[in-house]
Amino acid sequence: MSELRTMFMVNNYDLKIRVRDVMRYLRVRESDSTMRRLLEECSKCVYDAAVPKAVYKRVDVRIKGSTVDLGFIKVKSSNLAMHLADCDEAYIIATTLGVGIDRLFEKYNRILQTKAAVCDATASALIESFCDYVNEFVVNGREAVMRFSPGYGDFDLKHQKEILDFLDANKKIGISLTDSLMMVPTKSVTAIIGIKREVINDEFTEID
Repeated sequence: MSELRTMFMVNNYDLKIRVRDVMRYLRVRESDSTMRRLLEECSKCVYDAAVPKAVYKRVDVRIKGSTVDLGFIKVKSSNLAMHLADCDEAYIIATTLGVGIDRLFEKYNRILQTKAAVCDATASALIESFCDYVNEFVVNGREAVMRFSPGYGDFDLKHQKEILDFLDANKKIGISLTDSLMMVPTKSVTAIIGIKREVINDEFTEID
């Protein structure tokens, strides 16, 4: 198992906010000039407020039936077992945009709720972009499966605490957990990224 690594040096503007994702979170199909202007304003606010941080750790994967053994935790989840079936290692990650984003939401919720909603959707798009960045970084060109988070399918949300404790995420990047298992800062994500095992094909040459 590799040592804990923390990523701090990520330039916000290196992370792309995809407009189509923002629109999807807002459940809006088309945008007019007013919406586009608001999206630009909110994107700047979110970029300026965000402090993207991530922590991750490599683990071995062992699966028996519907139980996934990740070393630090055993998860009873048929969905996760199926998802990691072709993997013998994985990366446990936690990412966050920091408390500045929550302060931004609080500010606009008091004075302009429409802008607060657009900022929320924009921040959701940014944390997804950051997760993609971290995903690419840890996979490093290998074949991997899509990241899988607590709360998906039958992967119980209660495992959020065990993941955060394993990564020492409170101390390292400031993520805490409420009694209702919601992460603070709110724009935070934990996930498992499975690395597919290498398949070695033995080739034999027939000799006369």
